[in-house]
Amino acid sequence: EAQKIKVIHDPCKPRSDLEHEGANVPLTVVTATSQGFLNHLQNLVGSMHVWAPGVQLVVYDLGIKKKIDYCNVTVVKFPFKDYPVHVKKLRNFAWKALVIDLATQAYGKVLYLDSGYELRGFIQKRIEKDGYFCTGMGDTMTRGSRDGLFKYFNTTSQDFYGKPMVAGGVSGLTYWGGAYEAIIKPAVECSKDPKCIMPAKPGNELRSFGKDQPLFSLLVYKNWCVQCHMDTAFTDHRVRVKYDPLKVGRQVLFHRRNQGKSLYKKHAKNKEKGETCFKEDVNAKLWSHQKAQFHHQDRDHPCTCQGSTMLSCVKKNKRPVTDVTTTYRFVTAVQKKDMRMLQNLAGSLQHHAPGVKIIVYPLDDETQSILESKDWDNLFIDTIDWEHFPGYVRDYSTLAFLPVVWKTAADKYNSFFWLMPGYEIQNSIDPLSLLLNRDGMFASTIWGDTLEGFKDSESIKAFYNELNLDPKDFKFRPLCTANHLGFKKGSWSYNSIIIPSLACALDKECWDTLKPSKKAKSKVDMLVSTLIYNSTCYTCNRDHDYYAWSGQSKSTDYRVSKPLDVVIRGSSQILYNRWENGDKESYGFIDDVVPRKV
Repeated sequence: EAQKIKVIHDPCKPRSDLEHEGANVPLTVVTATSQGFLNHLQNLVGSMHVWAPGVQLVVYDLGIKKKIDYCNVTVVKFPFKDYPVHVKKLRNFAWKALVIDLATQAYGKVLYLDSGYELRGFIQKRIEKDGYFCTGMGDTMTRGSRDGLFKYFNTTSQDFYGKPMVAGGVSGLTYWGGAYEAIIKPAVECSKDPKCIMPAKPGNELRSFGKDQPLFSLLVYKNWCVQCHMDTAFTDHRVRVKYDPLKVGRQVLFHRRNQGKSLYKKHAKNKEKGETCFKEDVNAKLWSHQKAQFHHQDRDHPCTCQGSTMLSCVKKNKRPVTDVTTTYRFVTAVQKKDMRMLQNLAGSLQHHAPGVKIIVYPLDDETQSILESKDWDNLFIDTIDWEHFPGYVRDYSTLAFLPVVWKTAADKYNSFFWLMPGYEIQNSIDPLSLLLNRDGMFASTIWGDTLEGFKDSESIKAFYNELNLDPKDFKFRPLCTANHLGFKKGSWSYNSIIIPSLACALDKECWDTLKPSKKAKSKVDMLVSTLIYNSTCYTCNRDHDYYAWSGQSKSTDYRVSKPLDVVIRGSSQILYNRWENGDKESYGFIDDVVPRKV
C-alpha cells in the first residue's frame, strides 16, 4: 500500500560509540599553502566565510612570505626541521600526509582541503559517521602510480587494476577513527622515505606520477572500512552547471585551481581592514581536554588489514565477520527463460559461498511449476500474489516488479543481496557482507550520469517534480545499477530507497514519467540513483570488483584511464554480469549445482 512518495533522508548515524562521543568535538578545516597559492587560499577562505562562518581554518605555512590576517584563520608554521630533507621539495607532496597527521593530533576532527578547493556545502556528518571521508577521481589509480610504491607495501599494481584514483586534496578524518591508524600513519612513514613517496621513474610511464594520490588510494583500498565517495559533487573541477556562489546547489566541494574566476575571493573577511569577524572556535584548546578518552593504544582498529586489497585481507587474515550463511541471503526473480542463468547463479554461490541461501520469486505460475521441479540445494521458492498488482507491474518489460520484490524480501527476511539472474559470483562474498554491514546498503555505479539516462528534458522535469526534487542536483552524478543491490535490515535504506521506489512503481503516473534514453539500462537505475544521491551519507561503489560485464575487450590496457562506461574485469572480481552484452552461453557454474540434501 504505497502512499504519495516521501523521501526520507539518511540520518547519518555514527557507526560506533566512539564516533557518537566524538560528535561534540568541533570540526577544523585544514589546508597548507606556499606563497604561490595565496590567491587560491583567499578564495577558500571566502567560501568558508559564506558556507561555514565561525568554523576555524588552520593554514600550515609551507613558505608564505606575507602576513595572513583573515577572520577565523590560524597560521601554523610547518616544522620542516623535524623531517627528512626531501620533504622541503614541495612538489614531492611528502608534506601532505605529515600535515594531516599533525592537524589530526592537534584538533581531533579535521577536513583537509588543498588550498585550490572551495567549499560550497558541508560534509561534517559524513566524517562523523565514517571516521574518514575521501572522494574519488575519474582517473585509474595504476595509471598515475609507480612500482616502487607497490613494492614498499608488499603488493603489486595488478591488485589495483581499474580502481579509481582517490583525490589527495580532500581528506576528512577523526583522531579516534580506525582510518587514522590504518591510513594516515602508514602514509606518514611512506612520506618520510623518498623511495616510497618518490620511487624511481620507469621508462614507459604513461602520465606524471601522482605522488600523494596513489599513496592515499593504495591505503584506502587496503582497508575495508573506508569507501570513498565517487561522486562529482565532492571533487569535480569541470562542473558544467552554472551556480550562484551564494545559493545552495548540488556541488559541495569544487577544485577551483586553474578553472576560471575565483568566485569567493571578495567574501574573505580580513581583520586588518576592520571587517567584522565571526565568532571563532578555539578548537585546539577544546580538543586538548577531550583527547585522553580517545587513546589509541587501548583500542582495536578494525580497518587495519595486512592484505593488498579487501578481498585478500579477508582471505589472508580470515577476519571474523557476521555469519553470512545465516544472516545474508541472495534474492532474485525469474521467468521461464531465465532458468539456465538461475542455475549458473546458484552454482556460482554453491562454489564460492556454500550454505548461503537463494530466495527465488517466480514471476508467473508456469515458472513456479518449473522451479518446484528443481531440487537444487539452498534454493528456496517464495511467492508474491501478483494478481493484487496492476497489469503493468506484472509486465516484466516495465521492471515495476523490482520494488515489489525488494519490499517483500525486506519485510520477510534479514539482510539480503538482490541480483538479476544473469549474474554469477566469482570470489568470496565476505567483502560484500562487510560493505553491507558497514553502510546499511550496497550499490555500484555503471556508466554516464543519472540524468543522461532520461529520454528527454520533459520526462526529467516530470519525474523530479513527482519527488519534489531539483534535477540540477543530480546532473553529472554517476548512474547506479539496480541489477544488484544490498539492503540491511533496520537500516536507513528501507525508508529511503525501498519504500519510495515501491511508491513510484505502484503509481503509474510516476512510473511513466521515467522514460529511459537509448543509453539507459533501465528506468529503475534512474530511480534508485536519484534516491541514493538524495540520501545524505551514501554514494555508490565504483570499484570494478562489484560490476563487470562479459563483453569487454580482452586486450584491455589496465594502465590507461577508462571512462565510466568501460568496465574492467580483474582477478579480484566478485560480482560478474554474465548475461550483459549477450554472453549467455559461457556459463561456467552450471555443473556446480548440487541436489538438495535430505
